[in-house]
Parts: sequence; C-alpha cells; structure tokens
Amino acid sequence: MRWFLQLDATVQGGLVVGGFLLVALSGALVQQLEPWVLSGLEGYWPGWLDWLYRLGVRWQNSRLKRAEARWQELAQQGIDQLDPAQRRRFVELDIRRRRAPAKAMERMPTALGNVLRAGELRPRDKYGLDAVVCWPRLWLLLPEDVREELARSRAGLEMAVRAWIWGMLFLLWYRMAWWAVPVGLVVAFLGYRMALSTAATFADLVESTFDVHRTRLYQALRWPLPSDPRAERVEGAKVTAYLWRGSDEEHPAFVDGGE
Repeated sequence: MRWFLQLDATVQGGLVVGGFLLVALSGALVQQLEPWVLSGLEGYWPGWLDWLYRLGVRWQNSRLKRAEARWQELAQQGIDQLDPAQRRRFVELDIRRRRAPAKAMERMPTALGNVLRAGELRPRDKYGLDAVVCWPRLWLLLPEDVREELARSRAGLEMAVRAWIWGMLFLLWYRMAWWAVPVGLVVAFLGYRMALSTAATFADLVESTFDVHRTRLYQALRWPLPSDPRAERVEGAKVTAYLWRGSDEEHPAFVDGGE
C-alpha cells in the first residue's frame, strides 16, 4: 500500500484500470475453458493418457460392482423386510446404479462422466434414439419453456465447473499464502460435488425430454410413428441412422403429420 501511494496519480489510475481489465479477461478466459475442462472432468482425455483412462474405468467398475452386489442382497430380502436404514441404503444404491451405464464397456473413468453418459444412453436403450445424434434436431422442436428449463440446468452445471476451475487456479497463490492450498482444494471439491448433482438433474431432464417429446421428431421428419414399444426401439435406431447418414431406401414411406 505504501508503494502504491507513492506512485503518481496517473500511474495509480492505470494500475487500477489494469487490475479491472485483468479480472475481466481472466473471467472470460475461464468461461472459454469451461467446455474443455468439463470434457476432462468427464474423462475424455488425450490418447497418451489411455493408461489412466483404463485405470479409472477399472476403479469405477469395481465400485459399481460392489454396489450392485449389495443392492442385489437387499433386493433379495424384499423391500418390506428391510429396516429404515437398509431401505435408505437400498435407494442410494439404486440411484448409484442408475447414474452409470449398465454395460461396463460403456462406462467412463470418472463419476461425472458416468452420470452424463448414462443420461445419453437411456434414450437409446428405451427408444432406440441416440441422444448425441438426435438431440440437436429435437432441441429445435421443443417448446420454449422446456428449452429454458434445460438451459437453466445446463447453466448450473457450467457454474459448478467454473467453481472447480477457480478452486484449482487459487492453488497458484500457495507461494504467497499457505492457506491457499486447503482453500483451493475445498472449493474444487465442492465444485465437483455440485457438478455431480447438477449433471444428474440435467441428465434426468434430457431423458424426460425424450420421454415426453420424442414424437415431435418423428412428426417433423414425417416418419411413421411406431406401433408398440418393441417396434419403437427398431424404428428409433432407423431414425438415428437416417439423421446420421441419410438414406436412399424406399421404406418407410413418409406420412403427413407423423400419423
């Protein structure tokens, strides 16, 4: 402070303005980094980290295998025979199973990656519609209030990732203050936990969107609506392939209004 007060007023003003610009630029930089950091937290890592990826997947599979075994034990006892603590544990384990892909080969090396991957896969498993391929098209057909709800949920996930980034960046101040390390780690940990919660909500909303509004996609494509759940899985896979690569087949014949 003494050093700052000894400076010329013009220099002081320049330093203050420069400080505000630095804060604004750092905020913009962190915002640009959010998609990359989110991908990293999910487990989408470069090829030279394949060894770490495989290690993370094995660890996740081990945790989920133990959870599955315990869930099966409680399920075999019968829900009516469980005491309150066992019922809570049963529900917790059931939610954990839902927050990860059922097939081991489709799992990610991080819990956050598994939550979002499970949300992407459920529309395929239920309706044959690949969420990655179909989502951009379905998004254009959604009512405004549904898109706003999804946008708010996605913004919450991005805010959590931003908190994780700032927590990790705060560690850089360790040379000036030792307490920067525990504070940064706590902020990063809380940011990640918040990301898990908001990601689960976002994944549920994406699944619910397919549950309620998937027929809009059929109608917009003039694709015949499936007649039953089994046929829907087959037709959903065809719709996904059609959107991804197109088709020169004569079937199915397009219909007006998807009826």
